[in-house]
Formats: sequence, structure tokens, C-alpha cells
Amino acid sequence: MIPFFRKVRKKMADDNRPFKYMRYAFGEIVLVVVGILIALQINNWNEENRKDVLFKDSMEQIYNGLKADIDNYDSLQKGLIEQIYLIDLILNNSDSFNMFEIPFALNYIYYDFVTIKTETEYFAQNLIYNPENRQQKFLAKRLAGYVMNINSFKSNINIDLNEILNEKGLPRPYLDQYNRQANLVIDSAYFTESQMKIASNLIHSENFRSILKTIRVKTDYDINNMGNIIAESKSIISSIKTKYPEVRIIFENVGIIGTAINGWDDVGAISTPMEETDYAIYETEIYLKKGLIKFRSNDTWIKNWGGNSFPEGEAIHNGNNISIDQSGLYLVRLDLNSNQYYFTKLKN
Repeated sequence: MIPFFRKVRKKMADDNRPFKYMRYAFGEIVLVVVGILIALQINNWNEENRKDVLFKDSMEQIYNGLKADIDNYDSLQKGLIEQIYLIDLILNNSDSFNMFEIPFALNYIYYDFVTIKTETEYFAQNLIYNPENRQQKFLAKRLAGYVMNINSFKSNINIDLNEILNEKGLPRPYLDQYNRQANLVIDSAYFTESQMKIASNLIHSENFRSILKTIRVKTDYDINNMGNIIAESKSIISSIKTKYPEVRIIFENVGIIGTAINGWDDVGAISTPMEETDYAIYETEIYLKKGLIKFRSNDTWIKNWGGNSFPEGEAIHNGNNISIDQSGLYLVRLDLNSNQYYFTKLKN
């Protein structure tokens, strides 16, 4: 009897063998599928993480581009404000001008500022964002609108004052866009006496004064439009900084140059390097003579900063030369985050 039951159990085991194989195979398939799903999930996570890193990197580039836009538009806006001041002076107090100053003033009113090309547009156009990420999507949309606004910005001044001055035989002197104070250093021998009289008669002409009033209104409109661009730039910068607080202003090889050191680069001088002590904060100890200085990056004038006061003040992109009125050893500090500079005198 015992051998019989053994045979029965063996037969039953043999009959269940296919089911065991199937269960084993099914288990293997489940493990493979689970492994593939986990691998896909990890790959998707890595891809999303890579996109977030790329987006963050793009945001830092855009952050710097917007900062440059603010500097450029702020510089142009200041120039237009000076033009309005000059127009008001001509219209309301023309007797305050010397005869030889008038043709220079007229040319300065016409000063045509260049159209700004922004690097923000390049980075915004190539921005890759996660459409499922609401913050990224919102920032991308704001940037697209910002770029469109800049590209559509055109000056409202459609009066060719230069043509009027040419018809009157008044040549146009060189005007330095990046050092507007220098424009007021006037060569009294540049215009002839007859040209000075023509300019003087012109500013007292009712027809010409009407033209100046029109230019003033249009210039004021341009100033307001630039103010809107600056405000939007600052708002986007604030949003980027809130989302990505680690973004930083990027500049290389910031230095100081001028007659208070070894002169400008037209006499072979190069910038004295400054040490970056923190993000976009530069310092150096240096002996300065009485004279002029500016800050700049990479020994070129593409990125440079000046100012209107000493020993501290606002670092203005393409601003005026900073006048050093006391010689001595100074700790010089330039903060490009807040656009401020400081000259702390250490000893005479």
C-alpha cells in the first residue's frame, strides 16, 4: 500500500509542476516590470532634476541680463531727464546761457540715445521650463512679455532737430554718451561767432520754441515708458531672487583705473585688480592721488561704473568719472549688488 500512495503523490506532484513553473515565471515577470517602472521613475526624476538645474542656471543668466537692462535704461533715462532740464532752461531762462554755450545746448537736446539690445532676450528665447511647474511657467510668461515690451519700445520723438540745425549751418560736436558731464566742458572756439548768433536767434524764434515744447512732451513720455521697463525688470528680478535666493551677479576681473592711479588706458595704463570678497562685492587697498577714477570689468569699457560723489555714492553704469579730491591710502569697496561704492581713507 505504501508504494501505491507514493506513486499517487508523485503523480500529483508531476501534474502540479506546470503551475509551479507558471507561478515562478509570473513572479519573475512582476519583478522585471517593477524594476523597469522603478528605473523609469528614477530616469524621470533625474530628467526633471536636470531640467530644474538648467532652468535655475538660465534664471541666473536672465537675472544678470535684467540687471544690465536696469543699468542701461536708468542711464538713458537720466540722460533724457537732463535733456528736459536743458529744454526748460532754454525756454524759461535762456539769458543764463553765454553766447558760445547755446549751439552746444541745442545739439545736446537732440542727443540720440542708442537702442538697447538686451541679452535677456537670448536667454528667454532659449529657456526650457517644466510646463507642470506653475512658478516656472509663470516666470517664462513674464519674461516673454518683458522681451516683447522691450522690442516694441520706440522713442516718440519723431522731430529731426539735427536736420533743422544742419539747415541753419550749425555743425554737430562730439557728445560723449557715457560721460555726460564732459559734454558741458565746452570749447568756445568750436562755433564761429556768426553760428553762435544763428543759434541765439533760433532759441528766441516762436516756431522753434514750439518745436522744443513738443520735444519736451515726447521726451517726458519716453521717460515714463523707460520707467515702466525698469520697474518690470526690478519686479522680475525680485521674483527670481525669491524663488532662487542663491542666484548672483556675475562679473569677472573687476578693477579700478584712472588718473588718480596711473592714468587711463590711452596712455597704456591697465586696471588695478580688486578682490571679490563676497558675491559681486570687490575690495582693494590702494594709494590714490587727486584725480579721476572709474571701475570696470575685464579691462574694457563695455561694463564700467562711475559716480557723482565722493567718498561714497551710487555706482552708475557708464556714469561720470569719480573725482578723488584727497590723496591717500584708501580701502575701496564696490558692491555691484546694491550699486554702491565706498572710499575709506586709511592714512594720508
